[in-house]
Amino acid sequence: MNQPALYISHGSPMIVVEQSPARTFLEAYGRRWDKPKAIIVASAHYEAAGGPELTSGPAPSTIHDFGGFPDVLYRMRYPASGAPEIAAAAAGLLADAGFTPRLNPQRGFDHGVWTPLMLMAPLADIPVVALSIDLMQSPEWHFRIGRALAPLREEGVAIIGSGSTTHNLRAFFSGQFPAGAQGQDWVEDFRAWLDQHIEAGDAQALLHYRKAAPHAVENHPTEDTSCRSSSRSAPAAPAPASAFTPASITAFWPWTPSRSAIRSDRNRVRQGRAQGVHGHMITAPALSRRDMLLIGSAAFVSACGPASAKVSYLAPEAGKAYEDSPFRKLSDSDWKGRLSGEAFDVLRHEGTERPFTSPLENESRQGVFVCAGCQLPLFDAKTKFHSGTGWPSFYQSMPGAFETKADRTLGMLRVEYHCARCLGHHGHIFEDGPPPTGLRYCNNGVALDFIPAKA
Repeated sequence: MNQPALYISHGSPMIVVEQSPARTFLEAYGRRWDKPKAIIVASAHYEAAGGPELTSGPAPSTIHDFGGFPDVLYRMRYPASGAPEIAAAAAGLLADAGFTPRLNPQRGFDHGVWTPLMLMAPLADIPVVALSIDLMQSPEWHFRIGRALAPLREEGVAIIGSGSTTHNLRAFFSGQFPAGAQGQDWVEDFRAWLDQHIEAGDAQALLHYRKAAPHAVENHPTEDTSCRSSSRSAPAAPAPASAFTPASITAFWPWTPSRSAIRSDRNRVRQGRAQGVHGHMITAPALSRRDMLLIGSAAFVSACGPASAKVSYLAPEAGKAYEDSPFRKLSDSDWKGRLSGEAFDVLRHEGTERPFTSPLENESRQGVFVCAGCQLPLFDAKTKFHSGTGWPSFYQSMPGAFETKADRTLGMLRVEYHCARCLGHHGHIFEDGPPPTGLRYCNNGVALDFIPAKA
């Protein structure tokens, strides 16, 4: 199947832990994408001189090439396999085109590779090859690389350029543009020019954008930072300079005459922040439901709450929005490879962790609690309260976060709730919470991950 050549914005690493239109777009595109045999990603953060370089190891590592971000980002791994045979084939095509390619079996996936793929291909079940760029080479040089690799598309290999359209860090960090500010005229005019010439297929104009495009120098003070994907508004918050390594990733879209994916969706692709995949690691042992019954502790049962007299907050069909989610297709074996043993027992087999063992019980910072299985946002930290039960407790969930069902396993009626996206078990809802809802979401801490708000 003929695969596309895509040009996308990966933004800062926060794209995998905060919601945004960019996250929504990338996740939606991944769901409708015909699965490729492999993916080649040319990343703005993979720099190599002397000729193009390709990763060729069978199991590349996840590189956390950034600093000053929340801990959750440094725990994330994108465990896609490498594709040594695809790398070798690509190197052969590049050699035929007059380049001197090199294979690098040690290089891993930098965040220009794994952050967008974590959203587009969250199961990490497609082999990936990373491709370098050269800061000292021209747009034409990179254009030739793309043309050389284009035949791989006909063999089922998708090709992605990962970067950003405008890259004036001095302006970005000047403090002139508050979070959510509208795009400046010099950004909008440049973006509109790019859109026009991409749709027209005018490769020559794009290759000489620096002379032809309006405000080209303002958008790219140095030529090696040109042509990354577009952003109509300012990012929600500044990221450190280490997250924006300058790179010449110019003219990736002309790698192929087919630009339909970019043309149809370009106005929805915005630098943003999004949500990741991997979960929180807790070492406390979990209890199965049989263990709970055998314990028979009155204090334990009372902490779980009284019988619920009404279930007006049941949401048995909330998960319909995620029926096509790839997380629904994972096997037990797949989940064991993605979760700690304790999280696997709770999320996938409705276990219950021991009370007072979760670090999240005492978490008091502002932020968002997300599902440890699929990173769907579940609770705003503002809704958390100290219930004294030994489990993280909340009085309100985010809209559409959970499916619910009646649970009578302990001889009483309780309302059990599951993540609407991955169907992972989280806990039970009781009617002894504080205003304004009067509810208590009694959540297993091991089933959650916490993403703190920016200072």
